[in-house]
Amino acid sequence: MPSEGECSCCKTKCDVTRLVDCSVCNKTFKNTCVGLTINDLKTLSKNGISYTCPACLVIGAEINELRSVIVELWNEVAELKQSISSQNKPMIVNSDLSINTILNEVHERQKRQCNLLFFNVPETNGINNQEKNEADAQMVKNILKHVSSDIPLAIELKQFRLGKFVTGAKPRPLKVILPDSQHVFKYLKNSQKLKTELYEKLSGYKNYYIRHASSLKYDVDGNSVEQFNSIIAKFTGGKRMNYCKKNLIKVDVQQPL
Repeated sequence: MPSEGECSCCKTKCDVTRLVDCSVCNKTFKNTCVGLTINDLKTLSKNGISYTCPACLVIGAEINELRSVIVELWNEVAELKQSISSQNKPMIVNSDLSINTILNEVHERQKRQCNLLFFNVPETNGINNQEKNEADAQMVKNILKHVSSDIPLAIELKQFRLGKFVTGAKPRPLKVILPDSQHVFKYLKNSQKLKTELYEKLSGYKNYYIRHASSLKYDVDGNSVEQFNSIIAKFTGGKRMNYCKKNLIKVDVQQPL
């Protein structure tokens, strides 16, 4: 057995009785380099106690701290797994409900694309509901024939009144269900044929007043006398000049007060 050894810290050779081996890194250190006395070395050797150098003690503390962090992370991961597993089932149910709701809504929209609503269609005074329904069916056919004669009336359609019948009240809306949305589009495209004589009169009055307002604006904008008189009326309290026909101006302008 060699009587001397080299210290891993100071790189000097000394007697083996003054050397100690680290149980972690297996390096050899002189007792003075690691702060041990000869008696400390004898005690370690006599009692079979393993020695750990200061560097390995620091690393061991860091390893213990890292181990604690890993344990905490492991516990958090376990909690997250449990939380996800408990929420998976409700999420799937909600997803199924959402899909069903969307599909039902799309289906309802597709059904409504085949509907027509008629308002102010007179109701017959039938004895029973069957007679009233037959009268409504004939009236619907007459209306559709008037709107678009190129569409065959042999198509399958359903009609019914919306709301409860009240004697003396306005006619209930009449809902008509057609086979597909193409027929609805064709009827709506020709719906101008259902405009009443009153609607045409109101449209004529509207166009007349639009033209009349444009004419008045033209008279004011193109009449320098009117513009000058408006300025006087604004700042001195005078009266605006009156005119009765387009492009005709009265000469007797009132003086401002």
